[in-house]
Amino acid sequence: MTQILQNITLSPGVHMTDNLMARIEWRHDWSTRRVLLDGMGARSDTNTLGAEFIYKF
Repeated sequence: MTQILQNITLSPGVHMTDNLMARIEWRHDWSTRRVLLDGMGARSDTNTLGAEFIYKF
């Protein structure tokens, strides 16, 4: 069986000032096989949440 890996990412952001942007990111990965690792072992899907600040100069 061929393995298929896919994902979707949403990254809304807001400009707080002319030079500063804040952004959160949610990502969902999934596979036709149990190859994605988390703290409890291998899974066929996983979610990731992150945040960042971007400063332009």
